Amino acid sequence: QHCLAGAGLAFLTENVDDARLGVSTKIFDKLSYLAPYDPNARAGLGTSLLLESIFQLDDDIDSNAKETEGAHRSLLMAKYHLKIASFLCSTSPRAMEGDGANDDDEDDGEMNMAAIPDTLSDVNDEYMATNAAILHNLALAHIALGDKENSIPILLQAAALRRDFSIETTKLYWNAPHEVLQMAEEKALSIAANTAKPEKETKKRIPFLRADLEIKGVAV
Repeated sequence: QHCLAGAGLAFLTENVDDARLGVSTKIFDKLSYLAPYDPNARAGLGTSLLLESIFQLDDDIDSNAKETEGAHRSLLMAKYHLKIASFLCSTSPRAMEGDGANDDDEDDGEMNMAAIPDTLSDVNDEYMATNAAILHNLALAHIALGDKENSIPILLQAAALRRDFSIETTKLYWNAPHEVLQMAEEKALSIAANTAKPEKETKKRIPFLRADLEIKGVAV
């Protein structure tokens, strides 16, 4: 199932196949339920949701609000799963062993974040390439949601991982090709620009009116 789920992303082209993406999302969703502590399953689910949402929003900018709201919710879920995947890559390898399905701290398939030690002392180097790719996709989710400010430190963190751990270009089974990710980045920026709310203009008070009201003892 891992190979089948990953194939939907790995073999994407610039002509994005929505049906293939949908299949990958469903399989990764099942894998994430069965193995909630597997960062690759979480990353695959987050990336599938991310690409589905970005390409849907790019096509549906002028469509009805209901479809846009659905894609926006999927983007939030993508951000959630990618954030968890990055967290799992940054914790001790022991926490990532097994699927966690029988853990006492796990409830209804949802991960208990407090059950995972928040430490970077036992980081497993093999997860650094995975984490760098996850952080890149997480930054795309922030950008598509209009949160460019928070995307910058995430991108810097991904760059730092690649630099500090001398990570070579690694093909991850759950990730999309570079060309598709680059296209998704351009569309995310376009979505953010089209959905940005215009800044409210502050009303300027007329100087002589303000002075006249102050003379009469009226609060301005």
